Amino acid sequence: MKRILIAIVTVLVLFVLVDFLWRDRSNHYRWSDIPAFYALFGVIGCVAIVLVSRLLAHHCLERDAGYYDRKSDDE
Repeated sequence: MKRILIAIVTVLVLFVLVDFLWRDRSNHYRWSDIPAFYALFGVIGCVAIVLVSRLLAHHCLERDAGYYDRKSDDE
């Protein structure tokens, strides 16, 4: 797990360095001029997706501890 995290951070740092070194000067939007904007936007977007999905799973899918131990009314 630690190797994967190190690899992900290394790739992110490389993308940020490439963004600083190779800049597209024909930007159509103001936020395109911010260095590493799209890398940070992607990381923040992925974290938001994970947090929202965990929140939805907690409220919609999780059952209380004795859910499967209850006897049904048919028995």
